Amino acid sequence: MDVLAQQVQQLQEQLSLKEQENQQLTAQLQHLRSWMNSLQQRARANDPHALLVARELYVGGVPEGTTEEDLCSFFNALMTCSGAQLDSGTSVLNCSITRDKGPPYAFLKMRSVQEASNALAFNGIQFRGHTLKVSRPSKYHPEWGVLLGPTSPDPTINTSMLSIHSGSGNGTPQANGEAPRKPANPNRLYISGLPYSWRTQHVSNSSGDSIWA
Repeated sequence: MDVLAQQVQQLQEQLSLKEQENQQLTAQLQHLRSWMNSLQQRARANDPHALLVARELYVGGVPEGTTEEDLCSFFNALMTCSGAQLDSGTSVLNCSITRDKGPPYAFLKMRSVQEASNALAFNGIQFRGHTLKVSRPSKYHPEWGVLLGPTSPDPTINTSMLSIHSGSGNGTPQANGEAPRKPANPNRLYISGLPYSWRTQHVSNSSGDSIWA
């Protein structure tokens, strides 16, 4: 019994130390959050337009016939089921689809900067047989965007049950809203996923001609 009592006492002491460590870490986290909030408030006050841009997302590859309501409902459902939503209610406040130049593309206005960053996790999501490209608009600049909130999705977002095409990339669209495209040349083949150290001479076809990569 003496041995058991001693073990119980040791466990209680260990738990007490852990509680003290947790309290200390919680206080440090709160301090850092307060500091981050002050930076964000100052950045928003200096450039209110920057906050609007940081809450905006570009969506390319929108299928013909899709309405703004369709896209809003789809992304709001994604935010809810994946845990990307911060609070109850609507994460996507507004959607605008452009159809006059080439394939339709859209811009989503999110409720917050953090939810906009979380929605980047849906880049490559399948929608009505099409792969959607989700990225920041071309006018977004990470240098000041980082002062307004997270610039990447929360790593705890669960996309395991979603149909996402991993090869869609994370490029930024061009100024006209369209995603950048590779040169259209029937005699060239685009290859992705090559080692970073490779150069043109590392890639060739059976006839010895270079392949653009």
